[in-house]
Amino acid sequence: MEKGENKKIQKEETKKKKTQKVDKELYWVLGVMVALILVFLISSAIFESSKDFQYQGLEFTKEMFGEIPLYRFTYFTDTSSSSITGHTINSGANRVIVLLRGDPRKNNVPVYGEIEYLPKENFVYVSINSTGLLCEDSTIAMAGIASFMKQNGFTIKGGSADEADAEQTGLDYITCENRPGRMVILLQSGPENSITREGDCYTLNVADCEVLPVTERFLIQSVLDAKAE
Repeated sequence: MEKGENKKIQKEETKKKKTQKVDKELYWVLGVMVALILVFLISSAIFESSKDFQYQGLEFTKEMFGEIPLYRFTYFTDTSSSSITGHTINSGANRVIVLLRGDPRKNNVPVYGEIEYLPKENFVYVSINSTGLLCEDSTIAMAGIASFMKQNGFTIKGGSADEADAEQTGLDYITCENRPGRMVILLQSGPENSITREGDCYTLNVADCEVLPVTERFLIQSVLDAKAE
């Protein structure tokens, strides 16, 4: 009788883990879809109160999407090249639209180290800890990263930075240590907002759930560093 009950419990636990894994995977898939849909809607909509300005040589346009202020930067890139943005000021095969919720001129998140991308045949690993998932703007932030990578021709693979959470949900356990020689973007809570590079690992520290300023700074710095090459 006990064996039958144990088997039943094991089946229920297995089913629960599979469901959790599917839910987490949907988080990433839906994030990409939401980001791409948003890019399409915004690029085709009629905006009010448009205003152009320059930030470190990049041409931005402030636009209102309803009551939401957005900061748009557009450039062209060759998605077949190994560089993320190559010569960002030149016309290329693919148009990339970067949309920010915050004014880049007011974003003071420090970046320690140059942001460089590996050849595009390699995955870009994006890992987030369970604390980061609880932040209100996490979905928007991850969708922004996913959209940026997708438009530049990269394939991202999401996972969890917490081993226990990864084991429970069935997601890949991804850290800078277990993905040597690969680009890893690690999003985690920290005492202050910052971006730090160590080898091919980029740690995005987020304080008080201010996730958008950190991820948006990472995107813009990626373009600036590529443009400087």
